[in-house]
Amino acid sequence: MVEQPSRIPRVLPFLASGLTVQPMKELIRTTDIVVMSALKAALSAEGIEAFEFDGDISSTYGGIDPFPRRLMVLAEDYEPATEVARAICPDYVQ
Repeated sequence: MVEQPSRIPRVLPFLASGLTVQPMKELIRTTDIVVMSALKAALSAEGIEAFEFDGDISSTYGGIDPFPRRLMVLAEDYEPATEVARAICPDYVQ
């Protein structure tokens, strides 16, 4: 008789390492890397961690409008990050 493998549930790697998933919100969406860089630096100076999404695809296609970069922050940091963004780049904040 062939022994059946045990049914061990698969766990996502971040759950196995004790990390948790936290909700994020989009702060700005732009193809302007200067604005993105300045805002990331300003947020960092305020102690707000920002994450750039879609940078690889944007770089691949030369930063054209159909592939903008997104700057994301934790949902709990969204309000203070919005204030910083309004001071740095008011035209990009919704």
